[in-house]
Amino acid sequence: MLTPAQQKVKQELEELKANASYREHPMSENPIPAKTNSHKNWIFAAFGIILLIFSSMLTINLAGPKNENVVTYLKKEQRYQRESSTLLEDCLENRAPNLQWAKVKQNELITMLKNLPVPSGFREYNQELLSVFEQRLFIITYLAETKTIDPFLLQKSLIELDVKQELAKDNLLKAFDSQKIIYRVQENREIEYWVSGKSYLYEE
Repeated sequence: MLTPAQQKVKQELEELKANASYREHPMSENPIPAKTNSHKNWIFAAFGIILLIFSSMLTINLAGPKNENVVTYLKKEQRYQRESSTLLEDCLENRAPNLQWAKVKQNELITMLKNLPVPSGFREYNQELLSVFEQRLFIITYLAETKTIDPFLLQKSLIELDVKQELAKDNLLKAFDSQKIIYRVQENREIEYWVSGKSYLYEE
């Protein structure tokens, strides 16, 4: 058994040991993890920035060709539209050289529109546009094959054409919305739209 003096010495040694352990713990544990955590945070931040840049570049590369396809499609179908509309106007104003020729030409335009590659989101619009072309063909055929024109029937067919043209335009705007293409309908009914930062004009 320890004497009172020995017990006091033992108690003091234990207190010194405990104090030394307390001092060593914060010095050996706290600074190193803090430094390690800071290093890890820097690595994660750098990795996140690189990943963000890569995903942005990938999005641009994927969206670019798709948007360019939209521009190409709209430019071509506008050209077909102008030819088809002018052809019908010439027939109505007796300016067409031959109504049978006009029928053949209108059929060719319908075939060209059917064979035109349609970008994603514009298929419904293309179907409505085909309906417009077919209505024009119907009117031209009526003019070419009817000896006595019925003004009432002709006017009815022209009104149906106007309705189909409005439906096609509505579907075009819906296609712009679905593809997140910014556009603006101007007072003269022309549509200005933007693709990849460039402005384009869609004329009726």
